[in-house]
Amino acid sequence: MRYFREHSRLISRLLINQVGMTIFGMILTMAVMKSTNNNQTITVAVSIFSILFYLCLIYNVMWEEGARNGIRVNAGRMEKIPFFSLKAALFASIPNFVLAVLLFVSYLLAFPFGMEFARSAYAVLHIILALFEAMYVGLFSVILNAFPEVATQSLVASCLYLLSSLPMILVSMLAYRFGEKNIYIFGKRSPKKNKED
Repeated sequence: MRYFREHSRLISRLLINQVGMTIFGMILTMAVMKSTNNNQTITVAVSIFSILFYLCLIYNVMWEEGARNGIRVNAGRMEKIPFFSLKAALFASIPNFVLAVLLFVSYLLAFPFGMEFARSAYAVLHIILALFEAMYVGLFSVILNAFPEVATQSLVASCLYLLSSLPMILVSMLAYRFGEKNIYIFGKRSPKKNKED
């Protein structure tokens, strides 16, 4: 918990980026689905664009943090924290993981065990996850349409949401490492000018 307290600002920025992209992804996906009469190709393209845009935002945040911490470590003002980027990404992904695990548990209770109340719980959790990770909705909906059987579709949805945080975690780790090493993949930024200039 000490890590969370000391780096809550960074974790909050990662969460805020997800919330912002959720709103953006939801509006964009719904608009495209309505205007194109659920054209799957365009829906997938828009969803992939939303996901990549979200990952670029995550990359930017973690690259900056890596660059800052790299300077501090080299100057002796900070000790190197093992798995810094992994910890930050995991903390920021806690809401996703909790909801995805609950979705998977409700799937197990609803389908293999046949508990009726669990079907309602599954449906509600699926809607919440779709709202909370709206950038994935277009892509996931097309994948799920390939499985006509409800039980199989529900299992696939549970697995997709369990894995949905993995791209963000991997991008966070890569970006932080690149920031530490001062490696640019989007081009070197021009230095910010002081207000006095």
